[in-house]
Parts: sequence; structure tokens; C-alpha cells
Amino acid sequence: MVNSRVDFSLPLITGLPRSLRSLAMTQVVLTPLDKGGKRRGDYLSEENPTTADAVPLPLTREVKRAFTLAEVLITLGIIGIVAALTMPALIGNYKKRVVVTRLKHFSSMWKQAIRMAEVEHGETKYWDGFTNEDPDAMLESYNKYLAKYIKTVDMHKTPKGIAFELANGSGFHLRKWRNNGTWLGFLYLVFCVNYKDCKEITDDAQAWNKAADGKGKFHFEETGISLITTETREELKSDCAGNHYHCADLIQYDGWEIKDDYPIKF
Repeated sequence: MVNSRVDFSLPLITGLPRSLRSLAMTQVVLTPLDKGGKRRGDYLSEENPTTADAVPLPLTREVKRAFTLAEVLITLGIIGIVAALTMPALIGNYKKRVVVTRLKHFSSMWKQAIRMAEVEHGETKYWDGFTNEDPDAMLESYNKYLAKYIKTVDMHKTPKGIAFELANGSGFHLRKWRNNGTWLGFLYLVFCVNYKDCKEITDDAQAWNKAADGKGKFHFEETGISLITTETREELKSDCAGNHYHCADLIQYDGWEIKDDYPIKF
């Protein structure tokens, strides 16, 4: 079997793709050796420079051009402009998703609690004990009829009602204004996307009409019955834009989505 040795030279390197030149220092050439490991024949003589002992030849490095400071600053400026144009829309869309998710959850939870309480205590029109603008009486009546069906994590007495916090950070506020001693009629239920807003509801005699803003606080029917089956979309939209009273109904009417023509801007 003929022994071989590895010989190196430069010519083939220049034929390699540029991306591979940095991986190669020499050209590999196989040349025959005798059994003693010595080179044979005139072809491998010292006079033949093409077959001399291999010596790795260094390659010339390419010089790559870096970005200038001006180019970096211009790029950062463009990124900043794009961010300034898009961030408000992204934040607004995120807030809408949070509002819709929490509204839908509360609506479902409240309706279910009312139905279960009615099974135990009869229809809401027969519920008693709701004293006008008396937080202590409201809490007592709430505990009697609904507390076991709604999981809350905190409670706060406002001047004329009670605020409750839910596990997801939202909350709701109950206040009885008129029709003393009964559940139905002038019992105002306000849902707050953030519980702290319910704690800050004032004692104004018209607070029910001022509490909701269609953005972070929403009116709900005390029985959980929606108006979307009795009013048109335009009527709901008009009410939402005016006194903010049926904004939650409008969002539900639109399939739990805040449409582009929703009258309150985020």
C-alpha cells in the first residue's frame, strides 16, 4: 500500500468561496511516500518548489466597515418615532381587552349568583331588608342573599353603599337609593374594572348617574338582565354616549367587543 503525506500550498485557497477562506490556511495535496516515509522521485525533489515541505500561509483578513455614530443615531431616531406612533394604539387595545374580559366575567358571575339565590330565596322582587343609603343594612342584606354565591376578597363601606373586590382585581358597588326595604328599584350596581374606583364612589344623591364612565366603571341591572333584547344598538349607543348608563349592554350587544364606533375613547 502506498503511503501518502499531506502537502499544503496556497493556489486553491483563492478558488474557495469567501465564506470558507477563514476556515482554510492551506491547500491539501496528497503525495506518495516510500516505506521509510521519504519522498520519492524527482517530482518531490528539493528543487521542485511546488512539492516542498508544507508551510501554512496566513490569509489576509477582510476589513469590514462598521456603522458610524450618525447612522446609529438616525436608526434610533426612526425606531423612536415608530414607537411613539404605535404605542398609544397598542396600549388602548390592551386596555380594551382587559375591560371586555372582566366585564364578561362579572356579567356571567352576577347572573349566575342571582339565579342561584332565587332558587333558595325566591324571586328578587320578594327580597327585603335593603334600607336606603345605609351601608350596614346593605351589607346585611347582601350577606343574606348573595354572599355565598360570589367570592370576594375585600369589602369597603362607602358613604351610601358597599364596595366589594373580586379575585381578579376588579370590583362592584351596591347602593340603595329609593324603594326602601326591597331589592328591586333604585338599587344601583356599578362594576369597576379596578376595585379602587369602586371604593371612591361618592355620596352624591345622583352618584348612580355619575359613577359610571363607560371606560373603567359600568352600570349593570341589579337582576343581571341585559337590555340588549329590548333596545336597538343605536339606542344603547346613545345612552352610553349620554349618561353612560348602558355601555356594558352595548359591549355585550356587539359580542363582547369594543367596536371602533364605541362612543367612549380609550
